[in-house]
Amino acid sequence: MSHMPANYNMGFQVGYKANSFTNTFGMSGWVFYSGQIHYNGQTYNRSNKQGDFNMNLGCAEQIPQCADVLVRTCVATDACGNSSSKTQTIIITDDVAPVFTYVPANYTANCEDVLVYEIADATDYCSNATVTELPRDTIDGECVNRYEIHRTFKAVG
Repeated sequence: MSHMPANYNMGFQVGYKANSFTNTFGMSGWVFYSGQIHYNGQTYNRSNKQGDFNMNLGCAEQIPQCADVLVRTCVATDACGNSSSKTQTIIITDDVAPVFTYVPANYTANCEDVLVYEIADATDYCSNATVTELPRDTIDGECVNRYEIHRTFKAVG
């Protein structure tokens, strides 16, 4: 098998719109070949033949984030209408916990201050993270009107 045409101005192409039959990612090529082709138990002798191929590699939609199971089927069809298909099954698991992107800082307040209760924020790769504040713990201090408020946030994604 060798490159066609012999001047090497054209040949194999891989990338977005490389396949002239689709507007997706694919590849195509033009070749010259001689030799034997073994197919379905038959042997075919070929001499000084040329051919081309086009393959669409954008055969399925984008994988939705954290779908449980995704089944993609790709079909390759040649210029004569012969086709072949293969199926790919992708099983996706979410083993990564959400990550807090913001947690309110600790601070000290005087009795006359208005307490500000900011909410924490989190992100999760597979879904929208939901942040909730668990019941607050108030711990009495050593003096009257001196206490600590402990806040705990939980992120679920």
